[in-house]
Amino acid sequence: MIRHTSVLHKDLSGLGVTISPADNVPLHQIFDEETQSYIPDHSLIPLILVPELQYEGADVSAEYEERGWWRINASGAEEQITASTAGHTLYPTGYPLGLKITANLPSSQSWKYVFRVKAKGVRGSDTVTLRTNMAASAVPSVELDCPSALNWDPFATDHDTLVITPVVHRRGKTCTVRWRKIDNGVKRTIVYTDYEDLELSLPAYTPPSGSSQLTTYNSQPIAINRRWMGDSVSLVCELLVGSTIMDEKYVTINRRVPPHRDEILANTFFGGSDTIHHAKIQVFKEPGGLISDPSQELKIDWYDCDSSSPVFVGSGNTHDYPLSSSAAKKNIGVEVSDRGPWCCLKDSSGNYITDSSGAVLLAR
Repeated sequence: MIRHTSVLHKDLSGLGVTISPADNVPLHQIFDEETQSYIPDHSLIPLILVPELQYEGADVSAEYEERGWWRINASGAEEQITASTAGHTLYPTGYPLGLKITANLPSSQSWKYVFRVKAKGVRGSDTVTLRTNMAASAVPSVELDCPSALNWDPFATDHDTLVITPVVHRRGKTCTVRWRKIDNGVKRTIVYTDYEDLELSLPAYTPPSGSSQLTTYNSQPIAINRRWMGDSVSLVCELLVGSTIMDEKYVTINRRVPPHRDEILANTFFGGSDTIHHAKIQVFKEPGGLISDPSQELKIDWYDCDSSSPVFVGSGNTHDYPLSSSAAKKNIGVEVSDRGPWCCLKDSSGNYITDSSGAVLLAR
């Protein structure tokens, strides 16, 4: 007689599910902030997630009974992926269980993908996490196509206007350029319609052909008419991201009459019948040679030096001295000084003086 009985159950093995990427495409992406690009870019190099099913040591990937993909976003919400899910293709050719991803994951986020399956009557699942890490770019910067300080020779009449163009390295940021003027060490807004800023204007700007994405298209140049700037002008070019100044470059332009050597060109002798002695100034820049019209920028005053106290007799590049038939000699002299820069005329109340058409009057 059987006195003790027991029931033996078959050991049911679990369904092993693993997910791996096809073609060695990495699970994680990098977003390059400077170039605003993904590495790899899934729109060009898709990521295909491939599940593999193992049951009792055998591959049963082709023996599935149910299958499906779900995505869990950063907020924890789960959604099933269907044929209408943008950037995703279910079960692409050659991968009957796979998921093809052509969407790029936004930077600094992560998504979880869950594959659920039933095979051999047993259910299983696996989860894989995708991330996009940020490759932060350098801080945006600006450069100017001129030195920070330069001298202007007012005798160079063919170079009155200087145009300074900023070169912006935006490093993936949206940047704007702002010019400001420095008066007595204080930065202020430039009012291009005000006579105080008469020398400044904003010319139209067309980016050079083939400009790289390092150079922003609102890289506003500024034009300075150095003939009207007075003794000097100081500017600052500010590079902003939003309202934050990321970089700034200063430039100062000084009016500077170059070193010069002055000589009187005149005969050293005159005859008894001569009544006029013609004198001419010669001014040589050192270096640079003879200046054709020195009175353009220099005040040239002529003096009669026959007496102990020189007498002013005229101004200009030349002067004619009257001669006395009884005089044995003639003493002449000249004084050369900077005429100074042009400036806007103001009345005693500080208001600008204009002509009948409303144009401001300049003098020096």
